[in-house]
Amino acid sequence: MSIRYRSFGPPIVKLKRCPCSKWPDRVIIQGKAPSKWMSVGGDCCGIWFVDFEADDIEDKEELMVKAISAWNCAPRTVYETRREKLKRK
Repeated sequence: MSIRYRSFGPPIVKLKRCPCSKWPDRVIIQGKAPSKWMSVGGDCCGIWFVDFEADDIEDKEELMVKAISAWNCAPRTVYETRREKLKRK
């Protein structure tokens, strides 16, 4: 099974903000499954990706849980303009 830049359905948990300052709706998993390491990023900009240990998982749901966990746990600095802060409120 090969997964390349494939976006799955909406996540069960809320995703954390991308460093581009937008809130992604879905995550994009990059790489070929099954493999030891893959990358995950938000669907908002396609620039910021986080590597995570996929442990040769082939099940989509289990892979999605690991990817979302890696995305939400990654340290990040969010660059947000004043206008974007006002829109958010």
